[in-house]
Amino acid sequence: MKWDETRWDQEKGRATGVKEDVRTINNYLDTLTNKVRNARKKLMDDDDLITAEILRDMMLGKNTRKMIMEIFAKHNENMAALVPVDYAEGTLERYQISYQHTKDFLMWEYQVEDIDIRKLDQHFIQQYAFWLKTAHKCNHNSTMKYLANFKKIVLIAVRSGWLPGDPFANFKMNQENGDQTAADRAGISTDYKERLRIRTGELRT
Repeated sequence: MKWDETRWDQEKGRATGVKEDVRTINNYLDTLTNKVRNARKKLMDDDDLITAEILRDMMLGKNTRKMIMEIFAKHNENMAALVPVDYAEGTLERYQISYQHTKDFLMWEYQVEDIDIRKLDQHFIQQYAFWLKTAHKCNHNSTMKYLANFKKIVLIAVRSGWLPGDPFANFKMNQENGDQTAADRAGISTDYKERLRIRTGELRT
């Protein structure tokens, strides 16, 4: 729609004048602004990621949000269908265990059963690694194997365009010296270590 720039208030972002077409377009813009504001508030209330693309999709009624556990479950479902043709039963079992570990971690750390894939970052990976080594008592090698399984799910999201970057890009997956603590290897802050110690204690009582 074209509009005469002499009938437009650039500062207010609204049409000027008293004609019916002015009232119509300004009412439309007011309605649109309120919808964007409500959509933004919902995302904030749900502690969801807020981007122009997400707001646009919400306005258009599109649900483009992809969830971590949803993607993981679909991967395992497809893998199960290919046993024993392409995958061994033991491989499927390892991914099923990794799925459950990831689900447990989300509930423990975020108190949710699933989370938007776009919230994944290196901090998430570090916390997950630390949780596996402490709350779940996995040794370093086992932790790296579970993270490798999870990384495959993450790369599916990256290749599908659901995640703009790989949160594992700068995360070291190799062996570390045995004299380091699990917290040091995962790069976790002192505050987080203390919070984990308290919460682990609560789980045991």
